[in-house]
Amino acid sequence: MIYLRCEISLSEPLAIPDYEKYDYTREWRNKQIEDLAEKKILSKWITPGKICLELGGGFGRLTSFLEPRFSQIVMVDFSRANIERASQKLKKTEIIRSELHRLPFEDNKFDYIFLIRVIHHLADPLVVLGEIQRVAKEGATVVISAQNPTIGRYRHLKTNTLVAIGDCGHQIYLAPLNYYSTKNLKETTRLGTGMFENFVGLKLHRLTFLHSVDVMFAPLWYLKPNIFMRLVVTKRRD
Repeated sequence: MIYLRCEISLSEPLAIPDYEKYDYTREWRNKQIEDLAEKKILSKWITPGKICLELGGGFGRLTSFLEPRFSQIVMVDFSRANIERASQKLKKTEIIRSELHRLPFEDNKFDYIFLIRVIHHLADPLVVLGEIQRVAKEGATVVISAQNPTIGRYRHLKTNTLVAIGDCGHQIYLAPLNYYSTKNLKETTRLGTGMFENFVGLKLHRLTFLHSVDVMFAPLWYLKPNIFMRLVVTKRRD
């Protein structure tokens, strides 16, 4: 495994939460059902053997699942603590420390790009999506997960909106789901997960076969708290 630290200097400072004090591994304790459901969704959209980029890969939860499915894989995260955890479990992934608004890659490099459970922390997701389009090949698959704003009091949102601030300064944003589909990034498929991401799922976490139930009803995305969108890069930016 190649291990590379890459610091990116910005023209304007970002309000980045204190990721070093936030342990994402704790967040996934007893969530085996949701974890398996998400991996099953991703497997539906993967053609093995391509070049993959995962943004905000954290401690490598999904990276370890993606790693054997691609000939080359790069994972980016900002947290040194996450990178250290990920480096202990990954075998061939190139791990890069960077924020996401100016990615340290050349144009037209990746066949697949994954942005899972990240976009709801971004104040300016369209900037990051622009970078994704830049480093993606023409026709590349981009998979984004986002919280479902159509459930609850935020269903009338018109744009990306700060709705909460969590532990360690984590900012939580919501946006209408079509906000992430741009001129050169077209959505093709939308599925939902999270049927068991609740107290019931935590109690029944050993019954991992329940992830198949969640995936079975994934097309009923409008009833699920977590949305997975498959998008395709259709045209290079000028």
